[in-house]
Amino acid sequence: MKMLYLGIDFGTTFTKAAVFDPSSGESWMVKLNETLADFGLGSNQYAMPTAVYVPNDNGLLVTKIDGPKPQVGEKAINHRLSPEGTVYENFKPALDGEQEYADEKRGITYKYLVSAILDHVYHCAFQQSDIKSFWDKMFRTFKVVLTVPASTVKGGKRYTRMLEAAKEVGLMDVTILPEPEAAAFFLVGKSLRNMSKNNESSFLIYDFGGGTFDTTVAKVKDEQIFIVNQSVGSNHMQKWGGIYLDAMVRRDYVKRSAVAGGYAKRIAGGGLSLKERLSIENHLRVEPVKAKVALSKEKKYTNGVGDYIISREEFDKMIESTIDETISCSCDLLEEASEVDPNISLKTISKVFLVGGSSRIPLVRAKWEEKKQIGMQGSIEMTDIEVVAQGAAYYHHYSIAPKRLERLGVKYAKSGDYKTAALYFTNSQTDDALFYLATLYYSGAITKGKKAKRQALALLEKSQCQGAKELKALMAFLGHGMVKDDKVALQLAKEVDKPSDMCTRLKSVLCGDWNHLDKIYSYDPLSIFKNITIPNEDD
Repeated sequence: MKMLYLGIDFGTTFTKAAVFDPSSGESWMVKLNETLADFGLGSNQYAMPTAVYVPNDNGLLVTKIDGPKPQVGEKAINHRLSPEGTVYENFKPALDGEQEYADEKRGITYKYLVSAILDHVYHCAFQQSDIKSFWDKMFRTFKVVLTVPASTVKGGKRYTRMLEAAKEVGLMDVTILPEPEAAAFFLVGKSLRNMSKNNESSFLIYDFGGGTFDTTVAKVKDEQIFIVNQSVGSNHMQKWGGIYLDAMVRRDYVKRSAVAGGYAKRIAGGGLSLKERLSIENHLRVEPVKAKVALSKEKKYTNGVGDYIISREEFDKMIESTIDETISCSCDLLEEASEVDPNISLKTISKVFLVGGSSRIPLVRAKWEEKKQIGMQGSIEMTDIEVVAQGAAYYHHYSIAPKRLERLGVKYAKSGDYKTAALYFTNSQTDDALFYLATLYYSGAITKGKKAKRQALALLEKSQCQGAKELKALMAFLGHGMVKDDKVALQLAKEVDKPSDMCTRLKSVLCGDWNHLDKIYSYDPLSIFKNITIPNEDD
């Protein structure tokens, strides 16, 4: 049975997908549109609008096999003015919310909308591959990587809904990957063959998309790609992304255009037929997008009737604070990365990759160019819109197995190279690796002070291994990074099945035997690495 890697960039505005064949080393973008269409990206068969059209009499579609079927992408967009059903768009940010339903009266869940998109993407990828047998189709022979915003919490609502939606359409072997990290694996991976061994170039991925903004720092080490620390970005509370820029233009359009202002009053006044309301809403939705796209190329935009003109300068003033916030977020991440690797900073970054449709706005590049005035040496590169999908498809090809990363991290820790060990542990994210990384922070090997203790505790909260409980018990007893609490410390120490010498002594002290107190205070957390055995077998 042939296995292919399918990467899916499930965007707020557009969905893209790519396939990588590990047997041949070839990859291709999946054609998701039946016809060439222009949605502000030029004629592109590979960018499908993230939209689902559900006919009115469909109800809970998954239970009505013979009923009307949903339509997705371009076909869904073409039904925007249809009174016979509803088109659902821009629902991606809502996946993080508490609401389960996109339309509770009709029983349409957000998970169902995601399933409709994923099912279409899978069938397009399958039809365009050379996998044609019945059994291959039944078992869905794609290892799938779904991308999500960097703010997505593992096990959170968006994460869970995406996985459940994939399983609902038969995609069982699914990995969830932050969008900027996917982009990093492709963009940095392309350059790997030109880099010498142990090259330590670092890169910033600035991903400004339709509904969210994400950023991450990647580094090449030992001819491998690493994420230096966890990616960060906007969540559903932060209004960063293309759809929010559209909303700014829309408010201005309604305020300054007699036609748009009249349309808004008619909607507010009510009494419109369904067809009239849909037509007006569609106009007020589309016109700001046209203006935004045009202003990425031209100095001004004029609407069809000529009663609204907006210049690029006016547009820039509207969005400047948002752009400043996203770049500030990126610089903050670089500063945090420097705590793990002092060789990483705004001045030493090799390249800034501009990813996502909104990064094409001229002001974005102009703002990054300003950073060169304060010492940024790296180049700024605009990327194709497909890089997140391509990176997701390549992910398993470039990535190292988590357990192997953990073992290599222990090897570096044993040699005293704690900065490199931290890089490996951060990218492993196994329970043991999280504990080892927490130990490095707690010991002060990565950074010092209260912040280091808080970071150690945050990592320990994510780990379920026995060592994590031991270190949390010690921190509770000493009041490091948390309120000193002997009862909590004793409870945690008792939960350890095979306690280390440190944990045994700690329990004795907590039970009234103070003879071991000096050894508890003089305990060296880094000593744990001396006793760790690393198996030689491959994963």
